[in-house]
Amino acid sequence: MPLLKRLGRDRNGGVAVIFGLATLPIFAFVGFAVDYSRATDLRASLQKAADATALQMVMARQEGRFVDMRQVFDASLGPQAELEGLQVRGEWVGHNRFRVESDVPMPTTIGAIFLPSVDVGVVAIAEGRVQTVANEAHFKTLQPDAHD
Repeated sequence: MPLLKRLGRDRNGGVAVIFGLATLPIFAFVGFAVDYSRATDLRASLQKAADATALQMVMARQEGRFVDMRQVFDASLGPQAELEGLQVRGEWVGHNRFRVESDVPMPTTIGAIFLPSVDVGVVAIAEGRVQTVANEAHFKTLQPDAHD
């Protein structure tokens, strides 16, 4: 009897074959879950660093200080600032509004068979408000007869 006919008629070990075939998608889903979890953690860290950088840039401008945007971002991000391919861009949008964009390709682990990396990116915008307060003492020192 040929081997293929015997395999087709044999009913022993059917559960093992089904279990073996079912483990492949289970491992794939676990791998994607791990990669998704890593990506969301990285995104949260990038968002925190971008928010802190945008706020720091606005506060520094209002106080008349100069700060290096990349230095502030890297300090806020911590050890993840060494990620390969990390890009950070910042620009002033208007007089008191600063926008920070950051993205990085995150290499996948188990999902690398299908997708070698996932791009993770964030945007943060901070806006400063200028408050002016009239001080009555300044008005008292004005001389009424002084004019141009």
